[in-house]
Amino acid sequence: MLVRLGLLTICSTACVGSGLKLESDGKTTGTPTGSIHALMTRALFDYQDHVDRVQAMRETWGTDPNMNLKFLDFGVDRFETEYRNWCTEKANCPLGGGYSTAESEINVPADIVESELWNLDGHIWAMRQALADPTCQWILIGKDMLALHVRNLRNYLARFDSSQSLVLGNRMGMGGSNLVMASPWGHIFSRGAAQELVDNWEGGLRLREPIYNTDYLRARGGETGYGFGHALGHMRVPVQFVDTRDAEGQDRFLLWPPSRMDKGDWWDSWYPSFRIEKPKAALSPEAFLFFFAGADEIRLLSNFFEYEGETEGFVNEHQRATGQRMYQKTTWEMLSTLKWHNA
Repeated sequence: MLVRLGLLTICSTACVGSGLKLESDGKTTGTPTGSIHALMTRALFDYQDHVDRVQAMRETWGTDPNMNLKFLDFGVDRFETEYRNWCTEKANCPLGGGYSTAESEINVPADIVESELWNLDGHIWAMRQALADPTCQWILIGKDMLALHVRNLRNYLARFDSSQSLVLGNRMGMGGSNLVMASPWGHIFSRGAAQELVDNWEGGLRLREPIYNTDYLRARGGETGYGFGHALGHMRVPVQFVDTRDAEGQDRFLLWPPSRMDKGDWWDSWYPSFRIEKPKAALSPEAFLFFFAGADEIRLLSNFFEYEGETEGFVNEHQRATGQRMYQKTTWEMLSTLKWHNA
């Protein structure tokens, strides 16, 4: 079984035991959400479609005036290192000429790319750049396959104080340890949590040092899951790890996009056993993040969330333009709960 983990966020078991929910009964706290810095890296899956997905994200949720969307480029050599670790059979996973970079991606500095902890150091560098913006209150970490419902995201973030040390995402176990992690394909650091991590990486608690001195944590440039998991698990004050499900136990962060839900496929077979709270095959009306979306679906969902008419009108217009309904009627009805929840 192959499970590829990206950037992880960790807290102590005390956070898990508390089932922490810092929301105010679904009401906003009145705290401005400020700007959200979204730091994306290239997914290993369908890597040849990277440029199209980047463009789709930039054209849709990336246009929000308070969203600062950046794509980090570690270079083809480092990508191939990760890709070959994920798929060891070159005949089944050729790179060929499919690797390409979108315009205006952010090149991670060469000295970081060349370091032994290139992956972890690169993410710390990017977070430090984000925190240099005084308006930055939240940092979204993810891959280039995310579809976002920005209105739902902002309404949810407004329930929290970003100066607190918070991590938002689906909580997952790490197996054999007392740590947990957020589902790595899309999760959010508050400014407080990100600042604590950055300040204690090379200074303060020097969290980088034990990672560098431990073989399995240092391997492949520092696997972001285990590396940042170790770091955040050794903070003096544990990160508050929020249960982001709604009152009905339905997820706001979704592993799969609606195109897979439409076929009854809500997650990989291994996924429920990793979750701290077992997932439901149901969509929260407050959901805002879908992973594994292709460029066409990213655009479709964004257009749907912004459409001012009834769902059937949008579906009919889409069908006339493309010849497809995209989803079954039940899936469109499910998505309608997101569209109108905060209307």
